[in-house]
Amino acid sequence: MTTEQAAEAFSAETAYWREVRGLSKRALASAMGFDPSYVSHVESGRHKPTEDFARRADEALGAGKAIWKRWCDYEAAKARGGRTAAPPTPRAAAEQPYATGSALVVEHDAARLDYDGRLYRLTMRRRLRNTGTEPVTRYLIRISVDRYPGEPERSNAHYRQHPLTIAAPQIGIGRSAAVVQPADSAAAAIVLLNPRVTDRSEETDEQFEGCLSFFDVRGMVPRPLVITVVTTELDGTEVTTVYERGLARLIAHEIDHLDGLLYTARMRPGVEPIPVEEYRQTGRAWAYGQ
Repeated sequence: MTTEQAAEAFSAETAYWREVRGLSKRALASAMGFDPSYVSHVESGRHKPTEDFARRADEALGAGKAIWKRWCDYEAAKARGGRTAAPPTPRAAAEQPYATGSALVVEHDAARLDYDGRLYRLTMRRRLRNTGTEPVTRYLIRISVDRYPGEPERSNAHYRQHPLTIAAPQIGIGRSAAVVQPADSAAAAIVLLNPRVTDRSEETDEQFEGCLSFFDVRGMVPRPLVITVVTTELDGTEVTTVYERGLARLIAHEIDHLDGLLYTARMRPGVEPIPVEEYRQTGRAWAYGQ
């Protein structure tokens, strides 16, 4: 790894953990005792990593030494002499899961939200400048859904207390992985790696579902009451688990995402999603008989 690559990896790691913790650059800077512009410059690559910044960022974000390790990698790359220390990376293998490196500069960013009486449509336009030496073939962005528009910190606090289910492709990560938070807030989150449904009950029910992919509508979706799912552990072993009722619905919803399906593909022909305001007026929460 060259010095430049190590610096870009440090910037990306910092931005990643900041996004995971749901903090704005200003909030992170305040927690670290830095000026907000300094955090922005580090993430964009205009400022190089420093030991003090790495220590404070890792502690403030609870990154488990991940940011600190990136700084150590940067220092090691500098000690090796930088550019000639490592062979060039083949372009075909390059991937940009997040546009947080130093090569891309966002010169203009505009967002527009339209509502046609039934659905919301969000349009985002960015003008980018590539300041690096490599071509950019993929640019992914992460969209944060604000529960309280204009109050991002309050929205982030809400989602930390009320986690949402999420699949890796929804946030631009090309992996077969998903996380599901059961309705019981005391229950541990369920991590699904390479999940596949191997069996499902003939008995089904139909409930409203929502999705981050189109947050302001809800749709009635029929799902099996019981599913059997095979997942992979970190050591490569496979585990089979049976899920029932509401949890089966949550798990099936996320596995659909990994297969490229939205819940609308499961709705009955002729049934359309309804605005979330109309859904709230129905007063229908998920209910299952004993």
